[in-house]
Amino acid sequence: VRATAAVVVDGKTVWSAASGKADGERGRALSPDHLFDLGSLSKHVTAAALLRLVEQGELALDDPLGKHLASFTPSEGAARVRDLLAHTSGLPAASTGTTPTERSAFIASIARSEEPRKDAGFAYSNLGYQLASALVEEVAEEPFESFVQRELFERARLRNATLVGGKAPKSRLATSRISGARHSRIEAFPSGWGRKGATGVIMSVHDFARWDQALNDGDVLSDASRGAWSEAGPGGYSLGWFVARHPEYGLRLSHGGSVEGYRSSAARWPDRKISIVVLGDESVSVEPILRSLEEIVLPGSATEAETEAEADGEAPTGGSNFGFHPGAFAKWKGAWVLESRHAWSFPRLDADKRKGKVHGFLRRELGGSPPVSIYLNVEEAAARRRHEEI
Repeated sequence: VRATAAVVVDGKTVWSAASGKADGERGRALSPDHLFDLGSLSKHVTAAALLRLVEQGELALDDPLGKHLASFTPSEGAARVRDLLAHTSGLPAASTGTTPTERSAFIASIARSEEPRKDAGFAYSNLGYQLASALVEEVAEEPFESFVQRELFERARLRNATLVGGKAPKSRLATSRISGARHSRIEAFPSGWGRKGATGVIMSVHDFARWDQALNDGDVLSDASRGAWSEAGPGGYSLGWFVARHPEYGLRLSHGGSVEGYRSSAARWPDRKISIVVLGDESVSVEPILRSLEEIVLPGSATEAETEAEADGEAPTGGSNFGFHPGAFAKWKGAWVLESRHAWSFPRLDADKRKGKVHGFLRRELGGSPPVSIYLNVEEAAARRRHEEI
């Protein structure tokens, strides 16, 4: 296991640990100070960048995209800034075809091929967050990376946190195994519009602990901005976080990430000022580690927290398992069982049609002798571990 984790209570790291080697060739031991790509856990940082622009009076979450992006028409029903951050713009999970390298061409390509709209319903979209980072650049009139570094990371007093393509001390980069070769994805995949905003924040678990403290202390965002994170929309999602509530422990904000070579999972309990983060390479199932740590720190949290949608009696039909929890599935007969890593959706499909060798992170136990497990395709599974036919 090559992973590192930390538990933060009231702004202090009360426990951290690491397992495995940071560098396969040199044999350096992994430590809580080694840097990982957060993957989609980066999305709340992109949301925080736009919230900073809101605080500066440069835009509003309910502004139509066309107010700030000339390629879009600010018509009635057009997508707003908040729709990008809430995955309710109707944009697909990812762009098709070649992604332009220039920002203006990237924005124009989306405007030509897609029709983002207001309140289109929850559909997890990396493309929406990529467009959100382009919006930051258009409004701030500077690169996304420099805006995030100055307005977020420096205010949080983070010394080593950066973004893909930025400067990071090589001695602290955790390498990963991709296609059988060990190397740092952080160095191998420079930032581009196919990733920016949706992934690419580089942190250690100690960096995340300091970042969490800065968020709780109001060093980065105002109370109003941070309060917006607790307002769950469709899919139980809110501006970069999946939102759940526990009858005893209160608000839970969580997200995970998976990019080439790296996995992440984090949960923040703002009402208790407790946060837990787990980072690892692609061989690690980080979500079970996170939930185990939560159960130690907050007994009962893994089985009693529920999303607002679950509280309303709705079956989970979209989103990520990080917005739900294993116990929630017991409510549904023939429920999907969490296998090991996160999935982007909980599709209601006829399982009998999805047998065989497929990519996926949800399975259904159908019983029989021997037992049959059926794995379901989920969005973006092509970049993740392959399950062989049983």
